[in-house]
Amino acid sequence: MAKENFVLLSGQIYRDPTVVSADDGTLLKAYMIMKTIRRHYVRENIAEVSSNRTFDFVPIASFSPECIKTIKTIRANDIVLLRGVYTTKPNIKKCFCSVCGEEIVSQGVVTFITPIFIRVIDRAKCAEEPNGFDILDGLTKLKSHAEISNCVKIIGNLCREPERVNTQNFTITQYQLASNRKFLIKEDDPEAKTDYPWVKSYGAQAEMDINALHTGSMVFIDGCIQSRRVPVTRVCSKGHENIVEDLACEIVPYSVEYLADCVLPEPEEKEE
Repeated sequence: MAKENFVLLSGQIYRDPTVVSADDGTLLKAYMIMKTIRRHYVRENIAEVSSNRTFDFVPIASFSPECIKTIKTIRANDIVLLRGVYTTKPNIKKCFCSVCGEEIVSQGVVTFITPIFIRVIDRAKCAEEPNGFDILDGLTKLKSHAEISNCVKIIGNLCREPERVNTQNFTITQYQLASNRKFLIKEDDPEAKTDYPWVKSYGAQAEMDINALHTGSMVFIDGCIQSRRVPVTRVCSKGHENIVEDLACEIVPYSVEYLADCVLPEPEEKEE
């Protein structure tokens, strides 16, 4: 089976990374948020996406000691180049009931990018970097990287039926992929060999997807990562409902190639 899971990001670090170490100093985990910008040109299939959502905030997490060493040198506002893989992982999510104070624990999934290669390509000015670029110039630098700021290429099979959402102006189709890993994440569970990203297509592409795809269909997607805050309902044992915010990351296609087990339109017959 064909495998592909390629992420290329070039963006600005939103805040100082978080690095977790054991008592003996062993590096365990590093986490940071990268501010990316979408391409300036937008193909017809996602022209309906709101133009005021230019930026996306992509979570980056690494459990590799070598990668963590590099992340420790990164500071807020630095411009970073990253090559990685789109990763999903089961996760326990916690919050507290706003009515009774009870801790609510629920099973969830966390989505992030696992870096394979990471490098700082421009330092922001700070006490440790007096010769860095002025923070006010960060947006200009980010825009200059737009062509490679947020790129995803992935192959996967639909693991559930696609869902159609009709709005007043356009159609949205959302579906979940099962994408087999071709890159081994050494620090992850050795049984974890598949990631499950969500895809959200818009407009003309959404119309094609809802007609062509079903559970088991294999697709190749060239797109970008969309991040957004979504309200989630959590209920405590006493029945109190709580609305909390969660970060959702999805893949928005620039194009979708139908590889296998797809319902394609019949070619038009030409008259002699």
